[in-house]
Amino acid sequence: MRRRIMAAIALLGVLNACSQNESIPQDDIIDVTWTLVEVNGAPVAAAAMNRPATLLLNAEGHASGYAGCNQFGGPYTIDGGTMRFGAIAMTRMACPDRMDVETAYSAVFDATRSWRVSDSLLELIADGRVLARFRR
Repeated sequence: MRRRIMAAIALLGVLNACSQNESIPQDDIIDVTWTLVEVNGAPVAAAAMNRPATLLLNAEGHASGYAGCNQFGGPYTIDGGTMRFGAIAMTRMACPDRMDVETAYSAVFDATRSWRVSDSLLELIADGRVLARFRR
């Protein structure tokens, strides 16, 4: 009987640790400026850009930030682990040396279907593939 109790306690501890690591409350990603560190598996070199690409999700359902050359903004929704962006508006400046990052980053908004926080990084995901990673 004592072994069963000890096994149950150990199992609860493991389950609790897993849920804490994988289940970050939605409120923990809201009103935080996230800095883009990777898009489509490629690292984003902030030093090569004028300033880092960012993402800010506010509590009213508005996403905004800097994409590497231009400012952007538009609606988003989160429902549990699901995340979708609506029509994102972007300024139209040209920055020849930074447009590759911006083009890849802006495509993330249409493709994103879910999110998670893993190792302190916000990840935007589609079809099980990480599209972009952001650091707090």
